[in-house]
Amino acid sequence: MIKRKKTTANKTNRREKKFLTMSASFFVISFLARLFFAGQSAAKNVELQDLFTTKKDLEQQVSRLKYDDLQISSIAYVEEIAKQQGFAPMGGFLLSLDVAVSPPLASATLTR
Repeated sequence: MIKRKKTTANKTNRREKKFLTMSASFFVISFLARLFFAGQSAAKNVELQDLFTTKKDLEQQVSRLKYDDLQISSIAYVEEIAKQQGFAPMGGFLLSLDVAVSPPLASATLTR
């Protein structure tokens, strides 16, 4: 009977060692996994910050381009460029548009 008690104690001791080994290995594996995923997350956060900065810069460029477009397409700017190219300001009013002219483009007629 003494041998049985030792084998039972040995089995219990082996179970405890096995449990302790499994617990320690699970802890180490889970710790390393957390470190890995934290590193991946940090790298993605840096990339995300760069993307937000790029987005902000692009939005500013779009705003500047819209402003430039509004300035260039304003009637005052168009009139100024037309004067520089030699166009004369209209002296009368446009009363009708003659679309039945033989060229495919419509020509404006002025009557006073």
